[in-house]
Amino acid sequence: MKASKKVDFLERVDKSYLGLEGLQIVVDCDKGGRTNNDLNFVNIGRRCLDTINAQYVKEKYNLEPGVLLGKKLREERISWMKKFDKIAKK
Repeated sequence: MKASKKVDFLERVDKSYLGLEGLQIVVDCDKGGRTNNDLNFVNIGRRCLDTINAQYVKEKYNLEPGVLLGKKLREERISWMKKFDKIAKK
């Protein structure tokens, strides 16, 4: 999955009733209780969403809330995810 799709997915799940924690429970149950750090949505998702947040982007680019801030937020999260993917593949 491309980094942009991962970010979109994490953002949607995080905002849903299920949340990242709920998704992790579903994934773990689907695996029959076996843990797999490669699919730890809570850790990956929280690190991305909490590290690259609106406040971070607002300060980095000196932006006011609005459409441009939202676009920059998405770009920064995609960039973060690409870097994470490279590190995870090693």
